[in-house]
Amino acid sequence: MEIFAHRGASAAFSENTLLAFEQAIIQGADGIELDVQYHPDGDFIVLHDSHLDMTTNGRGRYDELGLSELARLDAGSQQKIPTLAQALAQINGRCAVNIELKDAAVEPGRLAAISGLLRQQLELAITKGNYSWSHFIVSSFNHHLLPAVKLKCPKLNTAALIASCPLSYCEFTRALAVCQVNVSIDCLNAALVANAHSLGLAVGVYTVDRQQDIRRCYALGVDVIFSNAPDKSRDYLKTIESSNI
Repeated sequence: MEIFAHRGASAAFSENTLLAFEQAIIQGADGIELDVQYHPDGDFIVLHDSHLDMTTNGRGRYDELGLSELARLDAGSQQKIPTLAQALAQINGRCAVNIELKDAAVEPGRLAAISGLLRQQLELAITKGNYSWSHFIVSSFNHHLLPAVKLKCPKLNTAALIASCPLSYCEFTRALAVCQVNVSIDCLNAALVANAHSLGLAVGVYTVDRQQDIRRCYALGVDVIFSNAPDKSRDYLKTIESSNI
């Protein structure tokens, strides 16, 4: 079972910052999950919430400020809001990267703009950094985005985010061409995992920090957990694995 650092090593360091990403690598995370917002100035910023006061010293929505203004905000511990390009340069292929696209748009023009910019930035990261397409997985709660991204980036792995247990389990993914389903720990059950695996899908679970939840994910055959404390989760997972030898 792989462990991805949820917004970086966010239990101890300011989430979605370069510091949190570097510490996640130091803590031995298999991958880093980060949240990306599309800015109308034509770039991606790494930020979970639309409203800046949730994690920075700013006010209002992120898209009410220009990119230069956003770059001056404090995202905690004197860290700045990184762009996606800055985050990818910092990680530089040292682990996998799960990019969660936060946009809720369904308009064809915006979907095309987001997926086109994403392709451009990932291709640049592959050309200039230590990445291959296999390093990346793009996830979203907006299932309209996933086919648009896949159309622009056919080599890219994608994952459908859900916070429910659908009536037909993971059958909905047949229309999305995803390779993974990322489900909330509150909606996790054996039937959903079994159905996902029968369809050839990996299963990721968020957010998993408690030992009881780590044990449950391991017992159900979950493939990836997203943890705020990858070091502690790794240590506990090792005790589970050693007891099953």
